[in-house]
Amino acid sequence: MRRLFIRPRSRLRIRRSLRETRGQVTIMFAALFVVLTMFGIIVVDFGAWYADRREAQTDADLISLAGAIELPDFDNDADAVDRALASALDWAAANDVDVSGAMVAGNTLSAAEVEIEVLNTCFSDNDEVHTGVRATVQRETSMFFANLLPGFGPVEVTTTAIACSGMPVVMTGFLPWAVATAGDCFTDELDPLDRTPILGERCDLVVGGGAGESGDVGQLSFDPDGGACEEGTGSAKVYEEQIINGVQVSCRAATEGESGDSVSSNTGVNVGKTKSGLEARLATEGDCSANYLGNQTDLSELSASFAPPNVSTPFEKTPIAGDDVDDFFEIWMPGSGWSSDDPAANLVPYDCDPDEDGSQTSPRNITLIIIGDIAVDDGVGCSGGGGNSPHCYEVLGFARMYIEGCSTDSGGFSAKCDQSGGGGSFTIHGRFVESVGNSAFELGLSRLGDVQTFLKE
Repeated sequence: MRRLFIRPRSRLRIRRSLRETRGQVTIMFAALFVVLTMFGIIVVDFGAWYADRREAQTDADLISLAGAIELPDFDNDADAVDRALASALDWAAANDVDVSGAMVAGNTLSAAEVEIEVLNTCFSDNDEVHTGVRATVQRETSMFFANLLPGFGPVEVTTTAIACSGMPVVMTGFLPWAVATAGDCFTDELDPLDRTPILGERCDLVVGGGAGESGDVGQLSFDPDGGACEEGTGSAKVYEEQIINGVQVSCRAATEGESGDSVSSNTGVNVGKTKSGLEARLATEGDCSANYLGNQTDLSELSASFAPPNVSTPFEKTPIAGDDVDDFFEIWMPGSGWSSDDPAANLVPYDCDPDEDGSQTSPRNITLIIIGDIAVDDGVGCSGGGGNSPHCYEVLGFARMYIEGCSTDSGGFSAKCDQSGGGGSFTIHGRFVESVGNSAFELGLSRLGDVQTFLKE
């Protein structure tokens, strides 16, 4: 067996090569360590920046929504601007946004970490009144390493959100009835588009073959297959089904500079179908009966607020648990901006069945189409005429209403609308209410209907 013999000179060469390799590895390891350390610093600082920006964006979103929910106000726009700024500032202060040094100049409030501006550009370049709030949040980040760099820190994040409030200009799911701005439950401005529902006021919808011009008493005809708004049918059976389930066509309301869809009266219906349809609709209620404002059972103080001087007839019925009637206080809760001085405004629908799909609403919570005058044929978009031919109306807006019950000449009042008989007259008693909340509806600027608030950007 031969033994390997290494000469002394070769041993020196190998040792030198090993030392050079160790030096290269050390240099490479040091460089890699620096790279990894810098990468870790970047990851940590970026994570801090991203978290701070997300928090700032959430603050901007909610500040703008808190302010926009006070808009619009067609009666006193200046007060609405003040309320919007105050509401937005209150939310910011209550949620740890630094509002020190807050100062108001015109429609803008500036503070340490936030600037709040009330806008009139949500729906046009110059809305009739203020319709939105822009909130800009700017604050230093919690980044550690970047803030230590000379000439680089401190690093700030800036986020902006715009929230707008308007009224639905396209609606689906209303009942086949028209309510006229010429009626007693609307304000009395000369222009029909300027008249608004008197919130909390009782509004009586009288159905009867002899009432109104040519038997036209506010019933409307619509396509049962979900066609265009003006494509109606005079079928009494379809009319009854649409009372029970709602009308599933989409109708557009008039807005500034744009006409609304036309709707046609339904002269082929009678008291019987109205009564049977509404009785069947209300037969599905009762899920709200055990719920009072989130299970608050003492309603005496709130009930008393529904008899202010500006409401001629207060809500008379006290909620009774388990009576299978969805009473008013079981359906609605006070929302942001609610006041006992105007108790039917700024309400939030109460979820009747939160343990199921979370989408159930009371059949007493209805939406009606608003027109100018039931006795006047607008002749817009459909062929109206004299005699017994249908009348044509322009859709001016949509009003939310709570159905209290019905009455007949012979049967008296019934909350369930299940009187027998009744002769040729049937009266539906409801009250206008206004709901405020977030919405996916197509919205515009109108004096009619619910106020809905949404994030525009």
